[in-house]
Amino acid sequence: MIPILIALTALAGQLAYWLLFRKGFAKARAGASHGAAAVPVSIIVAARDEETAITPLLDSLANQSHDSTTVIVVDDDSSDGTSDLVGRTLPDATLLRVHDPVYPRKKHALELGIRSAQSDVLLFTDADCIPRKSWAAEMSRYHSATDSIGSTGDDRERVVVGYSPFAGSARERSTLLNRFARYETFIAGFAAAAAIGLGQPYTAVGRNLSYRKSSFTRNGGFDHSRQSLSGDDDLLVQHLAKDPAIEVVHAFGGQTYVPSAAPATWSEWLRQKLRHTSASRYYSRTVNMHMVAYHLSATIVWLSPLFAGWYGVAALVLRLAAQRVALKEAAEVLNESDLMIAYPLYEFLYFVYNAAIAPIGVLKKPRTW
Repeated sequence: MIPILIALTALAGQLAYWLLFRKGFAKARAGASHGAAAVPVSIIVAARDEETAITPLLDSLANQSHDSTTVIVVDDDSSDGTSDLVGRTLPDATLLRVHDPVYPRKKHALELGIRSAQSDVLLFTDADCIPRKSWAAEMSRYHSATDSIGSTGDDRERVVVGYSPFAGSARERSTLLNRFARYETFIAGFAAAAAIGLGQPYTAVGRNLSYRKSSFTRNGGFDHSRQSLSGDDDLLVQHLAKDPAIEVVHAFGGQTYVPSAAPATWSEWLRQKLRHTSASRYYSRTVNMHMVAYHLSATIVWLSPLFAGWYGVAALVLRLAAQRVALKEAAEVLNESDLMIAYPLYEFLYFVYNAAIAPIGVLKKPRTW
């Protein structure tokens, strides 16, 4: 009887979370209004040894439809030809070179770019990304409206969180690695939007993020998280969300999504995930309590067929069904519908990842970015 009770309790927790996630995602979509006019933006990219990857990004930035943009590339002491390539491919960009790196390196590089930005509205991406042509214009429009979630009609500044899926050729997208990496990124993007809709923003990706220079400066820059090599995105969003003069919204629409190069090998994907999860040790107590409760209850449900018999099987089936209902609409909105075909397989791998691999990232502090 006790094993069955444990399985049903975990199932109840999972159903409650997925009901909230679905509600939060819907609220984020309904509340993410934007103005008609695009505003001037400064696009900031921190790069290190990206000579072989950065050309598509530079080409996409050169072809942005938004006229009022400036591009700042900060070369963090690269040992290859990154700076020379930036100078040749995007000569109008402001190129800053770091010769004496300071820990945490990426945050230090970003701060240099932010200080030199001419526009108050800042837009961030990474060297291996390929923003769509209207990306800068569409993202900037979210800064010209203030009537979204939680707004009371005041002129609050905004943090705009965007979605950044993994890209890949048709052949690459057929591999298990690419599909699972895309699925994990999709779940993270869904959770980011849902949390924003629920008024509890806690995560974002630096590949597609926008906020104001004034918001960053007024709140002490990265002083709140200099002990963490990562966290220039999620830890910053959590920090800025505490400012009553700031609201966090999520951008929607294909032109706001920023595809990023997918990892080519499992080891490359693992390094990325270990580096990213390392920031979670600095999350607020409330966020970490919810993450532990969610993943612990999910683990129990996945294991329940082993200790609760058919009751456990039923619990797992109900949990997967509830999750599919919540994810189906989000997959359509985020252009990831193909992932729902074999989603139980990807969800099982996601369970294994969170149970066996993610804790390593929390415990092991990364040394490089």
